[in-house]
Amino acid sequence: MRVTQTTRFPYQQGSTLRIAGSGTFDLHLRVPHWADAGFSVRVNGRAPHGAAAPGSYLTVSRAWRDGDTVEILMPFTPRTEPALDDHDVQCLMYGPVHLVARHEQREFLRFGLFPSASLSGDLVKALTPVPGRPLHFLLDGVGIAPFFEGTTHAYHAYFRREEPRIVFAGL
Repeated sequence: MRVTQTTRFPYQQGSTLRIAGSGTFDLHLRVPHWADAGFSVRVNGRAPHGAAAPGSYLTVSRAWRDGDTVEILMPFTPRTEPALDDHDVQCLMYGPVHLVARHEQREFLRFGLFPSASLSGDLVKALTPVPGRPLHFLLDGVGIAPFFEGTTHAYHAYFRREEPRIVFAGL
């Protein structure tokens, strides 16, 4: 048996597995903790039984045949990850991809995401995609790009998050 994976990760938000040979075995597919926006699997075009929560595994048990395909979809969503020592200092992630801000400033960039986030905290509206440049965005006019691309320009892997403070009766 041979299982071959085809993907254009990280530009493709999924993967395809092709089975060569036949036999019965359990295929354990990791559901990443960040895959909380519609992770799905299709075996030969059909959804298998069962579901898996982010941070766990989806097990597909079957008698596999030569030519079977497993399509995995893992939509990326933006989120922030706080620094361990200061929760106001955060990095920006898009699925598993660490995004950096390309800017010459020598202090922390300061971003407020609250005005454009929905009540659920969804940051999709905070980022404006750059047409023709996958994984590139604008945030408050600042260019945001994947860290893995590398650059000779100054960049910020972390930013200081500044949100409006709401005060009720002095609290």
